[in-house]
Amino acid sequence: MKLSEWATSSAMARLILGLAQGFALHVTIRTLEQAPADDGVPYFLGLLLPIIAYLPMIAMLEIERLSARRLNAWLAVLAVLLVGLTLHDFWRRTGTDNASYGFFDKTNTPSPILMITLVPMLFVANILFAAASQDKRRIASYGRYFEVAWKQGLQLAFAAGFVAALWMVLWLGAALFGILHLDFFRELIKKSWFYWPVSLMAVGAALHLTDVAPGIIAGIRRLALVLLSWLLPLITVIILGFLGALTVTSLDLLWQTKRAAMLLLSAAGWLVILANCAYQQGPPHDGHEGHIPAKPLAWAGVLVGPILLVLVALAGYAAYLRVAQYGWTADRVLLAATIVVAGLYALGYSTSGWWNGQPRRRWEGTNVAVSFAILAILVALMSPLADPARIAVNSQLDRLEKGVVDAKTFDFNTLRFDSARYGIEALQRIADTGPEDLAKAAQESLASKNRYESRSKATAITEAQVAANLVVAYPPNTALPQGLAKPKLSHLPCFNYADKRCDVVILGKGPGGRTMAVVMDANGKLRGATLVIEYNPGQWGVYGQYPRLCDSHYQALLRGEFSLLPPVLPDLNFGGRRYHLENQPAPTPACPP
Repeated sequence: MKLSEWATSSAMARLILGLAQGFALHVTIRTLEQAPADDGVPYFLGLLLPIIAYLPMIAMLEIERLSARRLNAWLAVLAVLLVGLTLHDFWRRTGTDNASYGFFDKTNTPSPILMITLVPMLFVANILFAAASQDKRRIASYGRYFEVAWKQGLQLAFAAGFVAALWMVLWLGAALFGILHLDFFRELIKKSWFYWPVSLMAVGAALHLTDVAPGIIAGIRRLALVLLSWLLPLITVIILGFLGALTVTSLDLLWQTKRAAMLLLSAAGWLVILANCAYQQGPPHDGHEGHIPAKPLAWAGVLVGPILLVLVALAGYAAYLRVAQYGWTADRVLLAATIVVAGLYALGYSTSGWWNGQPRRRWEGTNVAVSFAILAILVALMSPLADPARIAVNSQLDRLEKGVVDAKTFDFNTLRFDSARYGIEALQRIADTGPEDLAKAAQESLASKNRYESRSKATAITEAQVAANLVVAYPPNTALPQGLAKPKLSHLPCFNYADKRCDVVILGKGPGGRTMAVVMDANGKLRGATLVIEYNPGQWGVYGQYPRLCDSHYQALLRGEFSLLPPVLPDLNFGGRRYHLENQPAPTPACPP
């Protein structure tokens, strides 16, 4: 490319935009890091952070295709949307204890979930708007949506790769100067006033280079889609085999995974992606862009809709079972939204007809309609309309009021730490006006600094409960030694939680006449075994751990089929102190079948 071509207004505008965005991010982030949360200036900058982070990128993408007036109007609409979503994000986190997200830990900075969700939201919104603008219609043609989406996706992917390569070169330079004990270059590239502007100028340069070479982008797109399209028959056969096997086994095996809905939706997602790689701008036919032969792709494409219907139905039923049993949580609200999107694809694809070489209007219409639906759902989830935390809190409070759960089984931690201000306000109402047992539990949850503190108070175990957990298996008919039932004596569950059985085998007397015993977790195939010693009368302590025991070895120990052997290597005695050899932990044994 000639230097004169770089001097075009669009090229310079992209570089200037990258430079300005970089310096703006440097100033904004530095100010937010250093200023207190209750200061008005960082609060205002926090509102602007999503705008500074994302809108210049959209301007770089559209600067050659939209008029200045239309581009500015579009950016203004997006800015209003981002400010509104960020204000709600600030409001819902006010008065809560955020998770430790470092920079994002403050209530005057957008949450990580908002910043991450804005990426697909803005990408989809910009594609819908840009394609319609280029076609000069409210709803563009399917071909235009296809071209714009794949071009901008590849442009951003190449820009990310270019920035990564740039930083590999910069760090290589720092290493070379470091050989000469010259650290100025390493220190330079670590400065935020350097790496933000340089990185974003590189993004602008990459977007311009890929924009002026559309043929290269189109060729790469065709190659990638042709290769990926041939995975469609494979995933179709795999999912059909899975569904066939499911009919002769049991749904219980699927539900036992505890993540059946996510697995099914993952399969549905890959099916949608690969089906559209095969469809492209119309069903494949022989001799067209590498589709030789096209019949396997066409048959697989026909089966996509019915397969999706089955997968979505199973995922929906799995989600229904969890909600009916435990109520709504924020994660289940997001799962339900994903099921809705997958269901829309399934319904649309199932009615699109046979792939016979002619464009399938319902297939194309489904893709466009679901894109608008995805955008609407994301906006609703990030706003008060369908805030997952609000829905989850209302559901859990309803279960509590109806007596489905009581104070002992209700998860106060979820309201305290996972439900934003909705959960905090609900706990405050329970503490002020609820029954005595609920009010006490709510007050304890509000007073806790982290979820583990609240949980440890709720699950504190007594000496009597530990004694009930410990069963002396050998010698038979032997009472539990005095002082062994000490809460928190070991990491084994029987010393920390009620109703967790451990078997105790008393080994006899050890050095100095001290009683020795092995305490073993009675649950699972491989049991943890801990050696405890009575250091003083009634005072026990953990001496060490044995490798996990296979079931056959475990049973032999319970029967007393063991012997005490001297150590293989001696201890050392020097300087008036005896030192024991601490061997590396033994690997878990391979158990016999």
